[in-house]
Amino acid sequence: MRARIRALSFLPVLGLSSCGGDVRTGPALSKVSIPIDESHLAILLGNVPFAVRTGVDEGAISPDAPLDRMLLVLKSSPEQQEALDDLVAAQQDPRSPLYHRWLRPQEFGARFGASDAELAQLTAWLATHGFSVDNVAAGRRLMIFSGTAGEVRDAFHTGLHRYCVDGLEHVANAEDPQIPVALGEVVEGVVSLHDFRRQSEMRTRRLLDAEPEYSAGSTHYLYPADFAAIYDLNPLYSAGMAGAGSEIAIAGRSNINLSDVDTFRSIAGLEANTPTVILDGADPGLVANDQQESTLDVEWSGAVAPAAAVTLVSAASTATTDGVDLAAQHIVNHATAPVMSVSYGSCEQETGRGGAGFLQRALGAGGE
Repeated sequence: MRARIRALSFLPVLGLSSCGGDVRTGPALSKVSIPIDESHLAILLGNVPFAVRTGVDEGAISPDAPLDRMLLVLKSSPEQQEALDDLVAAQQDPRSPLYHRWLRPQEFGARFGASDAELAQLTAWLATHGFSVDNVAAGRRLMIFSGTAGEVRDAFHTGLHRYCVDGLEHVANAEDPQIPVALGEVVEGVVSLHDFRRQSEMRTRRLLDAEPEYSAGSTHYLYPADFAAIYDLNPLYSAGMAGAGSEIAIAGRSNINLSDVDTFRSIAGLEANTPTVILDGADPGLVANDQQESTLDVEWSGAVAPAAAVTLVSAASTATTDGVDLAAQHIVNHATAPVMSVSYGSCEQETGRGGAGFLQRALGAGGE
């Protein structure tokens, strides 16, 4: 079964408007209650990519190989998680005074994220193994750190190997990572230590028997006007509901040519409404296939809601981290828009526990 974050996914906790009232801070004390003993380890089960079982192990990568922008997912205390679950329920209850009163990322972090003491302990532990901490997300459930394959082997007790899978070369961790038991109450896991990416859902088909009426020359197309007719959107447009004042953020891992979007809107008869592009980190450039994916996402979000402000947040993938994940966390932790669209999917077997924790916790989705 494929797990997807598809179409327009609302962000119910990390939003743009303040919940107001009592903004409590997280626990002043750390949940790391015992000394960090590197000889007393806990295994983070379920984090070896399933695909490597069918691949050919070609040996370990160089210990000096750079591994940039890895994502460490953090846990809340049981009390914090219970309070968060209650808040999410209240935000979705029209009878509650907290209905649709969202938290800003910093407010979320203060109430439900790691404490200053915990972040300091984790930063120090990573530093002892040679890692650098690039960023602590505003929601305080995610740390972005960088290092080398040798440092990952030393800290997380798993080597990274090259595997040939279905004729393609991949990098992946050979064993489930391990961390000191003392950190188990704070650390959920690393989102990924491999390059099996979330997959595009875009498919190109040749439909020999299709005869759509809307055409240009001898080629037939599905235009925004067709979409509006098929899904009965015209009454909404006539009532003035075309997305004015709304914002949509698209998570991607390629840049796009804004002129492509302008041309699409011009040909489709839509008013000019050029999207914004935000780069999280280095510019990934125009990446084959991913460029088309992001372009379609931007074009059609803006076609269905033609007056909405559409922003593409794009991040380059690294050796072990999917750019889509980096872009998604940027959208959540910078409150880029109240609606996020992610059109990439993952097999649940490949997501792993670290990836599942990322979707459930670090993106502010609440409980299990």
